Amino acid sequence: MKYKCIEGFSVEMFDDDGFTTDDVLDVEPGDVYEVETSGFRVLGVKNSIRLECENGNWLELPQETVDRYFGKVDG
Repeated sequence: MKYKCIEGFSVEMFDDDGFTTDDVLDVEPGDVYEVETSGFRVLGVKNSIRLECENGNWLELPQETVDRYFGKVDG
């Protein structure tokens, strides 16, 4: 499933080991992310959704945040 950002927001960035990088990722309206379904989570939050972008960025967000800032993309 794919989601498109409908309202921009910023999130703290983490590396692949779950440590903060002290950087911020600006997610822009129109950015498209795909749900990663393996169940792998870097941050260890059970109820999070992992979204990955073609440019290599990834997000782990609670469903409520996904519902607020993203819309589902058909196809």
